[in-house]
This record gives sequence, C-alpha cells and structure tokens, in this order.
Amino acid sequence: YADRLEREFRALMSAQQLRVAGGVRALFHQIHPQAVLEYDAMLFQEALEWYRANRPDVGEDMLALRSSNLTMPQHLSLLMKGRYGSPIMFGLWSLVPLLLVLYVFARKREQERQKHTATLFAEERMQARVEHDEVPHTGLGVKFDGLRGRSSPELIEYNGLMQDFDLPPGAGIHDIKSEYRKRIKLVHPDAQGAPSPDASDEFIELSRRYERLMELRKILGLKR
Repeated sequence: YADRLEREFRALMSAQQLRVAGGVRALFHQIHPQAVLEYDAMLFQEALEWYRANRPDVGEDMLALRSSNLTMPQHLSLLMKGRYGSPIMFGLWSLVPLLLVLYVFARKREQERQKHTATLFAEERMQARVEHDEVPHTGLGVKFDGLRGRSSPELIEYNGLMQDFDLPPGAGIHDIKSEYRKRIKLVHPDAQGAPSPDASDEFIELSRRYERLMELRKILGLKR
C-alpha cells in the first residue's frame, strides 16, 4: 500500500498536480525522504513562479503545502521576488533595529559626556566657591570672588593691600571704606595741627593704596 501511494505521489508530481499530491502525501505518515525533498523543491519553485506573476496568494498556498521549513537562501529568493514587499523597502525596514541600537548608544554616550562635563564644572565651581563674610556694622553679606588655587599677580597684590589695611581678603567694600576713613583722618595734614612732610607723604600713600585697591576689585570682578 505504501509503495502504491508513493508511485501515485510521484506520478502527480510529474504531472505538476502538486495540490493533489499534497493530499496523497497526507494519507501516510512516512514516504521515501528523497520524494519528500523533491516535492518540497517543486512546491518552492512553483511558489516563486506565482510571486513572479504577482500572485502572492497562490504563492503562499504553495509554500503552506511544504513539509520542511524555508532555508535562508530560499528566504532571500522569495525576498527578491517580492514576498516581503519591495526589496529596497525591506532593506530599509531591516535597518530600523540597527538604527535604534545606534541611537540608544549615541544617546547614552551623550548623557555620559554631559554628566562628565557637569562633574568637571561642579568641581571647578567648588574650587572657585565664594566665601561669605558678614559685615560687622551693616550686617550685609559680602562676596569675595577670588578663586581658590589661583595666584594671579592682581590677586596677590590685592591680598597684600588688604593685609596693609588689616582686613581679611573676604572683607567687603564697606569694611574697606570704613578702615580707609579711619586711617585717612589720622594722617590728614589738617589733623596734624601744622604742616608736616611726613604726614603729607602718608596721606598720599594711603590714598594711592585705597585707589589701587578699588581698581583691583574691578579687575578681579569683586562684587560689592
């Protein structure tokens, strides 16, 4: 019985009656393996012809009769015949997952770069953090913008002049003016009772230092 069915099966394949051959094939569980391979190959070629004729519905019916899965070369052949749409569009759509992966990777790299930049900026801000001192007479906060770790000639000169006035570097302009007024009264020529060359020199020097101090505050960008 099996031999008769196999002969009938091959005869139907030879007559290109593939659908009927599929029905005969379904009647028994095992046919000669070579016959099954030949049957699947014929179905695949028939499906390609239907896809080439722009009849994908019949092509799908032919593929559904196969007993084995399609191989990768067969998938590529069907792709070129339009089973998955236009080959160009299929190629473009197949790039979407890759582009998504590249986009996620690029976004992650950009976030890491921004995080690194923000960290460096925060460290620089910490090094340049402004110290706040309370002004004794006014209660106003004064910012000193001299950068830590920075030793520019202007900053060194500024700190030296502040030491001459017995003031800390973070003292505000109110402290400076107050100390200057107090000292200028002591060396003012009118306060000596009689003309004195030494008093005049001290007055000029103190005024020069005060003016230079105000000038350096502008250069260093110190706030009032």
